[in-house]
Amino acid sequence: LMYWALNAGLHSLMFELPTLPASAKSAWKKVVDTSMPTPHDITDLADAATWPALRVEVASRSTVVLFAQLPAHTQ
Repeated sequence: LMYWALNAGLHSLMFELPTLPASAKSAWKKVVDTSMPTPHDITDLADAATWPALRVEVASRSTVVLFAQLPAHTQ
């Protein structure tokens, strides 16, 4: 599951994250924050820390991307 928060404005904004289903295999993990200096703007998913909040602040003219792992679909 992927969540993109885009802020094209002049001021930072708070975004509320969707609640993950009980079947989620991981919590939200922030992997991209374009407000951070390189090389800290992109983190490998395996190294990303769990995001502890239900909201994420996005700096002006920045993008934040979070991932959460869901179980595989079986048919």
